[in-house]
Amino acid sequence: MNKYSQIQSSKIKIDQLYKHNHGIHHSSMLLNRVGESYSTPYLYNEPEIDYKKDPWEYHINKHGFRGGEWTFEKSPAFFGCSCTFGIGVNTPASELLAKRLNIPNIPNLGMPGSSIANIIKVFTSFIRLHPVSDAFIILPPPGRIFLPEYHTHSERWHYNTVLVNHYGIISKKRHKQIFSVFTEDVSACYATDYIDWANVVAKQYGTTIHWMTWDKHTFNDYLLNVTDNPTLWNLPDPPARDGSHPGVAAHNWLANACYKLIDNSSNR
Repeated sequence: MNKYSQIQSSKIKIDQLYKHNHGIHHSSMLLNRVGESYSTPYLYNEPEIDYKKDPWEYHINKHGFRGGEWTFEKSPAFFGCSCTFGIGVNTPASELLAKRLNIPNIPNLGMPGSSIANIIKVFTSFIRLHPVSDAFIILPPPGRIFLPEYHTHSERWHYNTVLVNHYGIISKKRHKQIFSVFTEDVSACYATDYIDWANVVAKQYGTTIHWMTWDKHTFNDYLLNVTDNPTLWNLPDPPARDGSHPGVAAHNWLANACYKLIDNSSNR
């Protein structure tokens, strides 16, 4: 594949969205279920702490995201990382809100381990494909680095995220090199451009964005300065089934907060 075709192939289409959900895509490939709807007891082939005590399964739709199949009718939608996906909870906020609004399904595009860059890339692509009334974009800290790489042997893009405190699939040396360039200030500047881009695209498609985060530092030192009226997700105890992500009470809180935001938007 020549360089022009290679770059063109990096554009996100409906049948490529799942590739940005890297962890789930990897699990789907291991199960040979890419492009299919399926249920799985846990992700990454590692059982969660309380799985035996509470043995429900995650449902992954044919597009490689959690929840039911997308209706492609105008609805709210959720975007974010593993907290949005709902690691460790049977019913994430997206499903709770759908019940509250009495609609069949609200797309949950939570991607475990994702960065602000690929969350917003997926958001701007998704709203071109699926009409979205209200987008709840729940951001992780801006220090996560989106790392797309083209593998020539397979002629495919691989979309990874590098975290400050986690090497993932890269070497310790390369990890150090990446974060010597992508300092906190650099990452925040790039993230601000992505947020501005999302706001422009949302206006074009008639979508109301509700900016949110689960991280207090990101909320106080970042979102308050670059977005209007962001929401800090309250995370009451106890944690989720895996022992580290937001639990049932937190997802109930988020669903109620999102319901109020929709109600306030419709009354303006």
